[in-house]
Amino acid sequence: MRMCVVAALMLLPMLAGCEMPYHPLKGGEGFTEVPVGPDSYQISFIGDADMSITEARRYALVRAAELAALHDRGYFQIQNERIYVSASSRYWPSSDTPYVETRHGRDGREWAVIRHSYEPGYVETYAIPDVEMQVQLTASAAAPSIPAGYLLRQAQADRIKLSPGVAERLAGLPSGAVALPPEPTPTTKPAPVAQPSAPPGS
Repeated sequence: MRMCVVAALMLLPMLAGCEMPYHPLKGGEGFTEVPVGPDSYQISFIGDADMSITEARRYALVRAAELAALHDRGYFQIQNERIYVSASSRYWPSSDTPYVETRHGRDGREWAVIRHSYEPGYVETYAIPDVEMQVQLTASAAAPSIPAGYLLRQAQADRIKLSPGVAERLAGLPSGAVALPPEPTPTTKPAPVAQPSAPPGS
């Protein structure tokens, strides 16, 4: 029993350090939005190595629903959407773990042998999803509008922590199941266009 308590206490710092994947952009991961017109936003969600494209897209949709709720709009429409994937890699170093193995002789004697468990280092490659969508917030339920309440209630049921001020508005939002638009085909994000440098002395 005591060992179980000790093990649980050792896990507490690890659990405290775990952060839900849905949050504002931090450390290169999370969501951002930029106003691009009246009730119109450009939303981006960048995932991590362990996140699928579908999960990253869901978080972008949740953020769109949150913006609708925070601006007293019950719906939003996706005006355009792109999904990018970028390749990255990380190196896992080798490990050499010694352990003791007990041997038994025919005469009943025991002796210890030190052995090693060796794992070679390797490079892991992975893809990072980056979802960008422009949405228009609206009070109209006309197709192809998506009800914000539908996505937010699903997020709550899946224990996604909503942004401050959203849960308080959830009761007044319309709901109802809706078929979401299909995911766009993922592409590689284009490299930024280099800006021409100013001539010397200008």
